[in-house]
Amino acid sequence: MPDYYKIFTNNIILPIDKWYVIRYHVSMKEIVYYTTKENKCPFLDWLYKLDSIEQKRIKQRLLRVQQGNYGDYKTLQNSELSELRFITNKGYRIYFKELDNVLVLIIAGSDKSNQTKTIKKANDYYSEFKERYLNND
Repeated sequence: MPDYYKIFTNNIILPIDKWYVIRYHVSMKEIVYYTTKENKCPFLDWLYKLDSIEQKRIKQRLLRVQQGNYGDYKTLQNSELSELRFITNKGYRIYFKELDNVLVLIIAGSDKSNQTKTIKKANDYYSEFKERYLNND
């Protein structure tokens, strides 16, 4: 390759005068919200109790998750779940499980004040989800 080319991430090659896209593939992940047997969605119930600015911030973050950009997140200890972390004064958290690298199951949300209780509930919800949908061989 001539030395006047520069290689960037996502397989984009930039000659001096033009952009040439060799391959740029963004695989979108599907966001699915967990619902209980009673057809209630703990995450959306929590989300719609927040003010509209915080709702918008969280929805924008979930759009980035769809694109594979999780941002600040970590796997929970002693759990199969992970949490998206928000740097706000309340420290919002979203608990989720990635399934087959294409599906993101959003289970619950909370702030730091009730994090421990919500993590326990999220683990229970995920166990119930696995019983209903993943163990059907």
